Amino acid sequence: MTLLHPAQAQSLTCDISGVTSHSTPVTQTRSTALITELPIELKAAGAETSNDGWHSLIGNVEIIQGDRTIRTDTLRVNSLTKEMTASGLFRFEDSTLFLTGNDASLQRTGSAEIDQAGFLLKSNAGRGTADTIRLSANGDLSLDRV
Repeated sequence: MTLLHPAQAQSLTCDISGVTSHSTPVTQTRSTALITELPIELKAAGAETSNDGWHSLIGNVEIIQGDRTIRTDTLRVNSLTKEMTASGLFRFEDSTLFLTGNDASLQRTGSAEIDQAGFLLKSNAGRGTADTIRLSANGDLSLDRV
């Protein structure tokens, strides 16, 4: 597992199967408390509701919160726990990071777990793929099987 912090890291070092690479410093920062307080805008081609607390947004789903934008094929939202699961092609973008993948689990706190993922660190040109990427609320990335 590799841990990265794209918003505040002084440098990025990644050891992949014995090959070590190093990237340039990242200078952008983000206030997690501020972004999670912003309203969330949801857009979709259609929606379905159920009595168990889960609701589905279907087709061209877009979630916008501050500088964060998430796009996916289908999004299920639990109105009780605020948990969200995305299925199909998944894309996450903010001012420091771009993530793609298949299927994701999202929390209202700003954390996410993306399967079969790719990443691009915008300010230091770091990029790659991983079986799973976990994005914490404060912007730390945890990469499995890079």
